[in-house]
Amino acid sequence: MDELPPIIREFEVACSVEHAFDMWTRKIDLWWPLEQHSVSQENAASVTVETKLGGRIFETTRDGKQIVWGAVNVWEPPSRFGYLWHIKEEDASEATQVTVTFTALGPARTRIVIEHTGWENAGRQAGPRWEGNARGWDGAIPAFIAVIAGARRSNRGVQGSDNK
Repeated sequence: MDELPPIIREFEVACSVEHAFDMWTRKIDLWWPLEQHSVSQENAASVTVETKLGGRIFETTRDGKQIVWGAVNVWEPPSRFGYLWHIKEEDASEATQVTVTFTALGPARTRIVIEHTGWENAGRQAGPRWEGNARGWDGAIPAFIAVIAGARRSNRGVQGSDNK
């Protein structure tokens, strides 16, 4: 089988690098589209990143079951976050690597680059997993952008209501 290229997605958001990193990691549950991107689908209640090296990324179902998606292996706030990704895979040896880089372009503008590699670890399912993850990122990124835009509007509205 031919080697699969990395999945790379790059986009910008209108917020500080610190806020973007915090929303991506500590507040992932506010934006991650669980309905489309979870193991338990309609039974999914939340997603959590344990914000430390070795921390888990996991889904919690409505009945409290935790389903591990991956493990944090890069933790460099607010510039880099990475993890071994093995959602739906029983065997963590088939994990791929996701690295998300946050670059400040100014006080209220951040470039985010997602690099998803390691497809050689995925075995026979590498091709379908690559295709599914490429589509998955294309679904998750708009949700992140929307929550950043909404939070920004919301913050402005709150500030405006204090000015009487």
